[in-house]
Amino acid sequence: MSRLFRTVGSISKTRERSITPVTVTVLLCIIYTGFIVPPSYMVPWLGWFWRVNPLAYTGEVLLFKKGASQQRKTFLDEESGGTTPIQPAKRQPSNQTISNSATLTALDNEDVVAMVSSTSAVFHWTNLNYEIKTHEEKRKILHDIHGWVKPGTLTALMGVTGAGKTSLLNVLADRVNVGTVSGQIFVDGHSRDAGFCRKVGYVQQDDIHLPTTTVREALQFSALLRQSQAKTRKEKLDYVEEILHLMDMERYAEAIVGVPGEGLNIEQRKRLTIAVEMVARPELLLFVDEPTSGLDSQTAWSICTLLRKLANNGQSILCTIHRPSFQLFCTTLYFGDVGPNASAVVNYFESNGAPRCPQGENPAEWMLAVTGNKSDTSSLSTTTASWDWNEIWNMSQQKRAVLQQIDDLTSATDTGASGSPIAPSPKLASSDDNEYAASRRNQLIIVSKRMFRDQWRDPAYLYSKIAVSICIALFNGISFYNGRLDIQGVTNLIFSVFLVTQVFSAVNQLVITFFVKSRTLFETRERDSKSYSWTVFVAANIIPELFWQTVTAVPVFAAWYYPTGLYKNGDASAGTVERGALAFILVWLFNLWASTLAQAFAAAIEQAEVAIQLAILFYWLALTFGGIIMPPDGLGKFWIFMYRVSPLTYLLEGLSIASLAGSEVDCGPLEVQQIPVPGGSSDLTCGEYLAPFAAVSGGQVLNPSALSECRYCPVWKVDTILASFGMGTRDMWHNAGLLANYVCFNMLATFAIYWAVRVLKRSKKSP
Repeated sequence: MSRLFRTVGSISKTRERSITPVTVTVLLCIIYTGFIVPPSYMVPWLGWFWRVNPLAYTGEVLLFKKGASQQRKTFLDEESGGTTPIQPAKRQPSNQTISNSATLTALDNEDVVAMVSSTSAVFHWTNLNYEIKTHEEKRKILHDIHGWVKPGTLTALMGVTGAGKTSLLNVLADRVNVGTVSGQIFVDGHSRDAGFCRKVGYVQQDDIHLPTTTVREALQFSALLRQSQAKTRKEKLDYVEEILHLMDMERYAEAIVGVPGEGLNIEQRKRLTIAVEMVARPELLLFVDEPTSGLDSQTAWSICTLLRKLANNGQSILCTIHRPSFQLFCTTLYFGDVGPNASAVVNYFESNGAPRCPQGENPAEWMLAVTGNKSDTSSLSTTTASWDWNEIWNMSQQKRAVLQQIDDLTSATDTGASGSPIAPSPKLASSDDNEYAASRRNQLIIVSKRMFRDQWRDPAYLYSKIAVSICIALFNGISFYNGRLDIQGVTNLIFSVFLVTQVFSAVNQLVITFFVKSRTLFETRERDSKSYSWTVFVAANIIPELFWQTVTAVPVFAAWYYPTGLYKNGDASAGTVERGALAFILVWLFNLWASTLAQAFAAAIEQAEVAIQLAILFYWLALTFGGIIMPPDGLGKFWIFMYRVSPLTYLLEGLSIASLAGSEVDCGPLEVQQIPVPGGSSDLTCGEYLAPFAAVSGGQVLNPSALSECRYCPVWKVDTILASFGMGTRDMWHNAGLLANYVCFNMLATFAIYWAVRVLKRSKKSP
């Protein structure tokens, strides 16, 4: 079978597209083994599969080894001691830190244009320290860092790999959930409020976007969720168009984002990442993490020009810039203005003993060389590379000026002698200081809409999910086309009911993979930016699945229920319409149960592959103890509870009762028993002679008026066969109610598990 799976996988473009043919093939292999369904009961248009089915030959060998080919399955009646032989299936024999601080430089803002919302708050920090615990020791990532970002400036944190630029950015943006942070961070001299995270923008180094959305839709999604409630919907959408124009993105505004290599190019994806944060109208600051990393020189220059343009239009920006080096900076080396042509920073280092910067030399490269942070050291750095530039900075006039500036910023709002953070500024602590900008209702509507659109534009996911469900139902239905109501035929139809559940394995793989993909986008970008809450995320994943599973349940029910002929069965206790309605509701509830159970496992487990396997294991346990494979009478006392708690017990019982209960059995020729009337009882008819036995065993005399050879059908009502599987004939709707409770339980469990595993656990790690 593994060779078959590999063959299908090699000709399928995606894993999702390979699921349907593989699942259908496995289903046919299960049906056409010749064990449950004898060859004589196989439909002619698919019966040929029995002869090419590898499982049929494998099963035959195993049965012969155990002597199972000579056993006969019987229904036992303890009171009468009678047996009802069932003709067994027969087959003829056949041949996949800052650990040190970075250099800080600032560029002054020029003209401010009204197109972009300008910022007016001063953001500053002092004595900032950050420690994390590694094994048995603590490691200090940030050490006494001071700085500020004034309105309308572009400030760069320059440092080498591992210098802690991103760590500093995350601490300032309140995005760390491990370690210990000390020091003070102020907005206009006041502590950060609950709405701080959504009042700033954070451009991540990685360009993470939903592949199926367009550029305009991605920006509208961010604007509608993150802009202040004081803004109308029209104002928010109009601002999106302004940002598209400002960032020169109008020509590809309707383009699908896609994935790297298919869709937007590298520069366009980086512009989109920045634009997603810009349309949120960050009131305080825009953080940008290494916007040029991984880009070629032309693209990097284009992004730097864009950041300069945004600063010129009134946006305060704090970004990190990567410089390669073989060693790390040691805390802060310089903080201040760059000056025209980097004259200010060059003068600082030259005045402290560094060799003069040669004319035409790149000031950034020169600075790294003189401080010993460039792998290609030259003669000009041999003297100064070993100097303690951090100590020089600490003793400099520029450092004293920085501390004086920070003291002025802090004392301007009278923090007090203790230096403890004071209450948020009235300007910031307004009615708009909620954790999220949009109401929960609007969040749910907007996110659910995007989730529906994402699934609709992902045919590999949506079509595979629908197609595999319909195909399984259709091949199941036509394999038991117009099933006969003899003993073997009823057994076949119960097996067909059993096969209805096989759709879980395929749907489970698709739903879990999609949930994990959506969770990655939410937790990597949208959660920390406070776009929407985790409860909205979970609900927005559940709602579309409920909808599509409801839509899918209609053709699935029709493709299975009507070809099998089950729609014909009915009696005085329940007509065909009521039975059909109950059968549809049960199929619908099972579809909902399958998707919600898969989401519960996806919420609990990090890796999609592990979640898929554990969900399938749970499913097979529920199926094994569902009453078909092993009737409850055959279970030990320890395992009987599994039968009672298995949701598939009530699904299988409900479908079997709705489809077959109350019907009369028409024994086939091989199932009719020939019973002679004993000598001396010639005056008794077959009906009179076998009446007591038939009353106890539940059989039927086919020729009650005969006097000699009596023809006896061991089963008269299907209820007798259902009883052998532990299926009672109580209120038919009882099982539907129980299955609905399991669906509700799965949804509540998804919320509870996500909170316990991902929300509570993360909050405990927060410093």
